[in-house]
Amino acid sequence: MGWVVALAHAHKLVYGSFAGIVSAKFRRILQPGVDLEARLEPGRLAGELQFEFTSVDFVVTCGRLRFGKCS
Repeated sequence: MGWVVALAHAHKLVYGSFAGIVSAKFRRILQPGVDLEARLEPGRLAGELQFEFTSVDFVVTCGRLRFGKCS
């Protein structure tokens, strides 16, 4: 989940600290050298972020994360 959190903060998609995983599915084992594409967008609820990592023709992982207020 570290990649998702870092990308979300770098692109100012979320504010606050990581508060937890709402849902996550790991659909494929990631092999070394596989290129990934990340899709990040705001979740349905405030403070949530949806993510999906894909390779050429399959989803590797997807889910939703929750972020809270800065401490």
